[in-house]
Amino acid sequence: MIGTRFWTCPESLAHPNHQKAAIAADGDGTVRQIAADIAAGWDWPTEFTGRVLRNKFVERWLGRETDHRAVAEAERRAYRAASVEGRSDEIGVYAGEAVGLIHESLPAAEVLAQVVAEAETLLRVRAGSFTA
Repeated sequence: MIGTRFWTCPESLAHPNHQKAAIAADGDGTVRQIAADIAAGWDWPTEFTGRVLRNKFVERWLGRETDHRAVAEAERRAYRAASVEGRSDEIGVYAGEAVGLIHESLPAAEVLAQVVAEAETLLRVRAGSFTA
C-alpha cells in the first residue's frame, strides 16, 4: 500500500500531473480494471487486474473490454503520448487503494522517516499487549 505514496514523491519519475491526480483522489477514487493493460498492449491473464484512478479513460472503457480490444492497437500511440505528456484523464493512472490517504508530495526520505516513526510509536504503545 506504500507504492503509490512513493511514486508521488518529487524524486519519482512519474509525470507531475499523474502525481497531482493521485493526490487529489479520495478513498473511492480507484477501480480495478483491465483497460489500462489493453491500451498498453499488455496481455495479462484475466484474473490479474490493475487498480487505477477513476477518470474519463476508465469510464469510457470499463465494461467495454471487447470494444476496447478492437481499437486498442490503433489508439496505442496516442495512449502512450498521453501518458508521457501527463494527460492523466486519458490514461489508466495506476494507484493503490490507500490513495485517499495521500495529501501532498513529500520527499521519499521524509515519507520513510514518517513510516519508521509511526511504526516505532505503534510498537511502543502495543508492546505490552504481546505475550510470549
